[in-house]
Amino acid sequence: NGTEPCMAYVKDAYQAVLYRERLYVFTDNNVGLGIYVSDADGANRRLLTEIKNVRWIGGFSTEFYKDRLVIVGNRSERLEGEDGEMTVENYTGIYSIDCTTGQTTVCEKEWNDRVTIRSIDDTSVYVYYNYIDEAIYETYTAEELNNNVSLYADYQTVELWQCNLENGSATELYAGDFGSNCYPI
Repeated sequence: NGTEPCMAYVKDAYQAVLYRERLYVFTDNNVGLGIYVSDADGANRRLLTEIKNVRWIGGFSTEFYKDRLVIVGNRSERLEGEDGEMTVENYTGIYSIDCTTGQTTVCEKEWNDRVTIRSIDDTSVYVYYNYIDEAIYETYTAEELNNNVSLYADYQTVELWQCNLENGSATELYAGDFGSNCYPI
């Protein structure tokens, strides 16, 4: 009726997901990624976890599996060079969150670019990392690459990784070339 505040409102929210009768709301308050959980109507809300200096990347980067929430997030690190020049390095990581306790496990492996969640089971999350070797830009011009996307095939690599949901250990399962129109499923 407009006179009472909505129980489901969360400041700085950008995504909400209903899972197993619980509402999960993702926030970005310039400190990091905050995740709130509540009843489906927004009652009994509490901060499940806050992951400092991490940003949610959106899209298909969040999956629930049983009592876990797995997120792909970006972390930035500022570095000062010997000449005093500041640079920013970006890393992509995997974060496993217990939906009851909020305990967050961080995968020990980080990547320089996006990774994609392929599947989750009782012990692990499986992700693939697809990247183009920078040597391609020494071999071909931007115009050549734009006119012939098949040139990327010899420079494309996909790594398949397994990250343990409990202790964060990471194991590379496959590092190889799939070609430009293939990816692991």
